[in-house]
Amino acid sequence: MKHAFLAVALLCAPLMAGSLTGRIVDVTGKPVVGADVKLDKSGATAVSDAQGRFNLATVGLRVSARRFAPVTTARLPYFRIGPSLANPLGRVFESNPGAASVLAPAAPRVAAWDDTLSLSKAAFLTRRLQPASPDGDLGDVVLYPSLPGTATKYLGFDQYNFTVAGKACLVVAPKQPHPGNPWIWRTYFWNHKPLFDSIMCSRGYYLAFMDDPNLYGAPQAVAHMDSFYVHLTTHYGLNKKPTLFGISRGAFYMYNWSRNNVDKISSLYGDGAGMDYLSWPCGCYGTGAGSAGDWTTLKNVFGFASDAEAKAYRGNPYQGMKPLAIAKIPIIHVYGEADDVAPPNENVLKANDSLKAYGWQMKLLPKPKTGHVHGVTAADGGLPGQLDTLVAFVLRNTAP
Repeated sequence: MKHAFLAVALLCAPLMAGSLTGRIVDVTGKPVVGADVKLDKSGATAVSDAQGRFNLATVGLRVSARRFAPVTTARLPYFRIGPSLANPLGRVFESNPGAASVLAPAAPRVAAWDDTLSLSKAAFLTRRLQPASPDGDLGDVVLYPSLPGTATKYLGFDQYNFTVAGKACLVVAPKQPHPGNPWIWRTYFWNHKPLFDSIMCSRGYYLAFMDDPNLYGAPQAVAHMDSFYVHLTTHYGLNKKPTLFGISRGAFYMYNWSRNNVDKISSLYGDGAGMDYLSWPCGCYGTGAGSAGDWTTLKNVFGFASDAEAKAYRGNPYQGMKPLAIAKIPIIHVYGEADDVAPPNENVLKANDSLKAYGWQMKLLPKPKTGHVHGVTAADGGLPGQLDTLVAFVLRNTAP
């Protein structure tokens, strides 16, 4: 009996030396002198000079593996019917399937270079980049000013308070920002069920909030949100495409801003979301309880002169799904199937039907036998794996 032996040859190309160069500047274009530059994995370091430039020696991972692997070839089968020692009458049927193995060189494999560049200096926000190559000029890299005021602690992270458009605002900074400075923009109910926020901040996401209550996503609220967005993305360098997070009536703000800003969104996350003013706060359909006081306030905020005018309004969030569908904005919603404040059939499911009409749809995470309870843990009525699904969805759809 013959034994086949597989010969394998492994050839490793030398690690490729190179350098990353660039110039660190502030928002005015002025060079930032003495900024620390570091490759997080390799540990290589540099410091920006008097012109803000840095030159970081790198070693790129370029491992080429060429193997000789068995390749199966086929040849025509043959058949024989005839006598054998085992059967002298010649009733033996034999065949050869024709399989043979030869050694042939396989394609070389190249492992991608993977490291993260961190840039930091006092009075500036730390910035992390993911260069595509260990060799090249990054050009001007902007370091943005640090967040204002004295930090307080929130969920173990630094929180900074300030005002924009006369509204109280805050940003919570991660300990190690994710490349691209992504952020979660909570539109209402700050600090309510903050587990998701805490997880995302630990993953390197900033958290942001503007306190603008009882405006139900009306045009003036959208204008305030515009100012907040511009302030965070231009002055502090947060990502141009945040993930918006709308709990309950916070979805009014989230959707009314988003449908006019589809180019400024990574994804949308709704939880127990209100999507139709006639469902809440009006309670006009007779299913949800509604809120008479909020219905009166809403009419005043929008300037509706009567119930009839308010009911004829065509700017409900669920009616604004077309631009989001056309732009294919990733959307995920958590909801209680027994929610009697924002009944699903009048809100999230109605909005999803609207999306489907334009060829798009939400990722839905229903919680059986659960009312108007937010969050996706077991204590909130959530099913196993829903929190992981939610986090993975946001991570996967975050803009670089």
